[in-house]
Amino acid sequence: MYFSNKISSVLLGAIAALFMTGNAFAITDARTQVQHAAGSCQGNLPVSATQLRARPLAIANEGTASAFISCSLGADDYSEALNGYNGVVVTNRTATQVNISCTLAAGGIEAAAVFFTRTVPIPAGALAVVPFDVADNGGNPIPNSLNYSCSIPPGVEINAVFTNIEEDIGA
Repeated sequence: MYFSNKISSVLLGAIAALFMTGNAFAITDARTQVQHAAGSCQGNLPVSATQLRARPLAIANEGTASAFISCSLGADDYSEALNGYNGVVVTNRTATQVNISCTLAAGGIEAAAVFFTRTVPIPAGALAVVPFDVADNGGNPIPNSLNYSCSIPPGVEINAVFTNIEEDIGA
């Protein structure tokens, strides 16, 4: 009996020590937020909207000219969350390679707005990502409130917008 009480005391002491060490055992929660384009994107002008078709899994340019599509990703109201890798998922349904140009406008609510533009070649018949990451922001996390504006050629669709978030949830 004395021996088991001694072990219990040692275990309780070890557990208490873990809780008193503070950030040495901080836990980070990594998760991905995805929103499909049909609910989070729209044509930026009425003229563009006439060329676009929203389907459950995408918003497609079914017109004969490029159209601008604006998308917003719902953000956590938590400025300490780190948005490390973000992007726009697109599918090229044409028989030729196309270039997709997107601008990420981030921040503006709790942080100063920052803007990054990227053009990515998308092979014929392929699904690809127009990516943005901390390297675009000088190695710093990208602020919350992620918004995109993309020039989408005919036969191309936006499937989704996403962010990978790392958040300190304590110990």
